[in-house]
Amino acid sequence: MTASTAVMSPDEIKKIDTEGILWSPPYDPRFPNQNQTRCILSSIHQSFFTPCFKILQLEVEIEKTMPKSMEECWKLLSWLAENRLKQSILIKLNEILTKTTPVLALHGYRQSDKIFYTKLGSLRKYFKKEIEFVFVRAPHTIPPDDKSSSEETAPDDAEETEKFGWWFNTEDRTFKATEPSNSSIGFDESVKLIEQTFEDKGPFDGVLGFSQGASFVSILCAMMERKILQVEFDFAIIISGFKSLCKPHETYYGRSITLPTLHVYGSGDKVIPTKMAEALSDVFVNKKLVVHEGGHYVPGKKHMYHDFVKECLEKKNAKVHSL
Repeated sequence: MTASTAVMSPDEIKKIDTEGILWSPPYDPRFPNQNQTRCILSSIHQSFFTPCFKILQLEVEIEKTMPKSMEECWKLLSWLAENRLKQSILIKLNEILTKTTPVLALHGYRQSDKIFYTKLGSLRKYFKKEIEFVFVRAPHTIPPDDKSSSEETAPDDAEETEKFGWWFNTEDRTFKATEPSNSSIGFDESVKLIEQTFEDKGPFDGVLGFSQGASFVSILCAMMERKILQVEFDFAIIISGFKSLCKPHETYYGRSITLPTLHVYGSGDKVIPTKMAEALSDVFVNKKLVVHEGGHYVPGKKHMYHDFVKECLEKKNAKVHSL
């Protein structure tokens, strides 16, 4: 803040600060008592002021003592407004400093958010300082008599009586990844759920999916790049994924996808043939591949994901510093 900073009135500041981010309710700037002034400034310093300077490395001199008058308080508010540190930037910077990278996790067919939470236990542990996984449950309940599962259900999943899927490819509401179909029953509802999840719990920097969830993630990537999907994310992790053989989904694989992706699959997978996983990875041009010797599961070895996650986080930090 420089001596030449013009002091703005509350109304002038509000023209720039339309969301009231420079002061916190219920404090009203029209009543400038000393206690209120200190509360306003304390909120600014703790929540926004210090983080912004730490990240943006602004070349300014700041008084080390808390301003003692309302005039000094308004100088500070005016400086922030004058430099156009608006709400969207402030909130984003604060999130970056105080939170891990949010990643939305999509489970496989005949699984659930709770089951997938368990299956990602090793990854949650390894990346607890870098990633916050948010799990979402597919909207469609699997019929109890569905024996055509394209997922492997582990013994520890038995306690979870209800299983879910992102779409079906038969009229009797079953799904098998290796069978072509003219139908993708329930797919639109799943897309709406993802959009709603981004609105309610997002934004998310990345999306991770396993098996049918991974196939769904690949389609979401294509939809986002074509501006069909009302969400945005910066990277995707696709585990045991495959190109959907549903006719309505063919259009999403018709052109290359540029979003950075990590593809992980097993050469011994008996559920999703390796050639299907390879066919999906071929659609993506900015990708990393990790092929393990195992089968149809989420491998929990950190080194398989480390380099890709590190690169994504570095890009994220570079983007922040360029603001």
